[in-house]
Amino acid sequence: MLDIWPACPIIVFCHRSPGFPLHGVRNIIAALKCRDRVCEIRFWGVQKSLLKRFAVLNVSFPELKSVQLSLADDEYPPALLPDSFLGGFAPRLRSLDLYGISFPVPQKLLLSTTDLVALRLEDIPDSGHISPEEMVSCLSGLTKLEQVALGFRSTGTFPDRKYTRQHPPLLSRTVLPALTSLRFRGDHNYLEALISRIGIPPLEDLDITFFFFVPESNASVLLLHEFINRIEAFEAPHCADITIDNRSVQVTISRLEGMVNRGMVKVGVLCNSADLQFSHLVHFCKLSLLPLSTLEHLHLRGSFPRAWYYSDLFVPETLRWSEVFLPFMSVKDLHVSKGLALAVSDALKRSAAERVLPVLQNIFFKLPGSRPSGALLQANTQLAVKRRLSGRPVSVHY
Repeated sequence: MLDIWPACPIIVFCHRSPGFPLHGVRNIIAALKCRDRVCEIRFWGVQKSLLKRFAVLNVSFPELKSVQLSLADDEYPPALLPDSFLGGFAPRLRSLDLYGISFPVPQKLLLSTTDLVALRLEDIPDSGHISPEEMVSCLSGLTKLEQVALGFRSTGTFPDRKYTRQHPPLLSRTVLPALTSLRFRGDHNYLEALISRIGIPPLEDLDITFFFFVPESNASVLLLHEFINRIEAFEAPHCADITIDNRSVQVTISRLEGMVNRGMVKVGVLCNSADLQFSHLVHFCKLSLLPLSTLEHLHLRGSFPRAWYYSDLFVPETLRWSEVFLPFMSVKDLHVSKGLALAVSDALKRSAAERVLPVLQNIFFKLPGSRPSGALLQANTQLAVKRRLSGRPVSVHY
């Protein structure tokens, strides 16, 4: 049927909705066999059986520029792409996205994709481990690569693996001259092993999410600090966002909006422990994200888990905000969401003005659809009086 149409480029797209069968599989396979015309392949939420039929075609796609593959959520065990995927040869491929699919030996394909601009291997299942050394080896020949995303499904992806922490000599580190965006989700030791093998790229966007871990030392955080602070785009940040909830804590640092290169760093941890959330915040703010001498705006978003209000942890944790604030010596405007308002106000009220946010001028409490509670009004009144007596007056806005 396809032979009667002009030899136009073909985009092969199929999306299976949960609970509904996928129709037209024969047409999909027939379209894929027109390999000289296929320029884009997008399979979303498909069964493993279809993915296998595609993967074992064992033919190259000389005009293929984009591949996006993801399995249905109910497919188990995960699919494993063979070495013959895309015939091991896709010379014009510019974008490769794999979600929830094992691809443990990608060297054969990636060595042929010299024009690759975006590589995203995300939700890597436990059976699809790629070591940091193998990953860097795969990336080494991709000199046009601009975006990399590497995300693991869980810590089970790399059980009992001890990654070497020795830094390779500077001359042997892989250089990625075009890399502007790096996103990572996984184990902090894996990231340490990865970035220690990469020369400093011209990044504009760095997004890191660690799985839960107990900081045994500052080694990993200090390496991240060194990596971040050697990148020009992350110099002189202007704004910080801290988001905290019952699942995670996250810090985002960025430059002024409207700049040609805004530069954004995001570091987060998946963690539901109140004590460890503040420990991670203090670690990142003190060690990873310095210097912060140009940062004037600080946003606090989210809320404490409801259970904290009824436990002995609540008061100590409100006090620990003062530890988080210590690196932000130049902040003039503080923006606080409703869920954190009382805790933050109480922490500032109890802190020495000359040590905690010493040049603070304005506090903006975001209380959509409600008025400040009596407790919050009382805490802010005491805060304003204390700051005024210290010679560092602060205006409170609702």
